[in-house]
Amino acid sequence: MRVGCWSLSATLCLLCSVAFAVPPAALEQQNARGLALGTGARASAMSTSALLYNPASLSLGRLYHLESGVAYHPSEHTLDAAAMVVDSMTSRLAAGFSARALRATALGGYAGVDLRLGFGLPLSDGISVGGVGRYLSLDQQVSGGNGTRPIHLTKGLTFDMSLRLRPFKGLELATLGYNLLGLESALVPRSLGASAALAVSSAATVAVDLFSVGSESTYLIAGGGAEYVNGSVPMRLGYRYDAGHGVHAVSGGIGYLHRRGGFDLAIRREVAGGAQTLVMGSLRYFVH
Repeated sequence: MRVGCWSLSATLCLLCSVAFAVPPAALEQQNARGLALGTGARASAMSTSALLYNPASLSLGRLYHLESGVAYHPSEHTLDAAAMVVDSMTSRLAAGFSARALRATALGGYAGVDLRLGFGLPLSDGISVGGVGRYLSLDQQVSGGNGTRPIHLTKGLTFDMSLRLRPFKGLELATLGYNLLGLESALVPRSLGASAALAVSSAATVAVDLFSVGSESTYLIAGGGAEYVNGSVPMRLGYRYDAGHGVHAVSGGIGYLHRRGGFDLAIRREVAGGAQTLVMGSLRYFVH
């Protein structure tokens, strides 16, 4: 079983029947909304979600949001803690910062730091650009002599970038690039993709995402989801296909929204090519 955790005070993730994962789950940041929507519905990401998925959307809305989180991954013997802030009120250039520390709790565990600094700039009402600079240093505890010793896996800087387009009200499009500088590590693969989200009504949105992962031997990750907001209760469904591992997964979630914050629950189950089940909950707080 693999357990991940909570954003702003609590995000609990439970992962059962673990299969191999590259990069390790300890390096992957998600939230409950993105999990429920399959591949994350990145074109419609906002606030702290935009810092993780689509930095061009950091400039959407006038807000100041804070999150903190802690995660434990038993299958990878790794504990991590993170803090995140996004500000799109102070100036036209929106900014966000995330800091994570990873600590190995046993043999095979990972240790290091993961820092992200992101910016989003609106060029017009329908166009914005954004980028995230990321510094990663990662070691792994292995057996050595009479005890354990760390081996260095990767260290350096990389960069994410995205472009958001809104051709007309209700339609969000995004082109996305992750780890564009490259760290020459399979743990941090380069990824290029596109995302689209359409508001079919004032309460319902559908979205799709498609990515090409890797620089030399590439594979696709594709999926999408739908969200319906009934008053203050969002309900979500999603699908994800990972061609690299031949895994199909379905997902769903529900939440509660309030002007001062919100709570989300999500579950993802692999239905072909794997047997993992991931459950996640998140609690968020909005300053403005």
